[in-house]
Amino acid sequence: MQDTALGIYAVILSQSIKFKQVMAKNVLSMMLMLLLLTFTACGSDDDSNGSLSSNEKSVLNTLSGTWQSEDGSTTITFSPWSSPKEIPGVSVLKEVKVKFYGTATKTIGGIKTSYFFYVKTSSNIVGAYTQYSSTEYSVGDHFEYTYKIVSSNKITLNGNTYNKK
Repeated sequence: MQDTALGIYAVILSQSIKFKQVMAKNVLSMMLMLLLLTFTACGSDDDSNGSLSSNEKSVLNTLSGTWQSEDGSTTITFSPWSSPKEIPGVSVLKEVKVKFYGTATKTIGGIKTSYFFYVKTSSNIVGAYTQYSSTEYSVGDHFEYTYKIVSSNKITLNGNTYNKK
């Protein structure tokens, strides 16, 4: 009887340890995401008073519209707003507001995902977080590309060429 009780205790203890390890990984993952968002959301590389700099206006005017990769596998549509908006995250990210410049959709293999996008003109970065609702973002699906404006009808994102449709 005592051996059985010890065996049950050992199983419960091992399950408890596994649960704590999983929870520690989840908490660590959330902390890393918050840290990532903090560095993404903060920065003084662009105008911070809510209006657009001339450089931001130029980049947003060029990005505005639908872009298709040269191989036809990916389509990205950027729809900039007239001024940036700070949008809170969903759930535990409510307090982490990110300055977004508009909405975007990315379609790969017929699967379309909606995003809020941001630009960092000083480092030629355009990135986005999943649009969880019309007023919240999620870190579920995120992309960040280094962009180069080749012409008003051609850009590169991480070295891949996209043409305006």
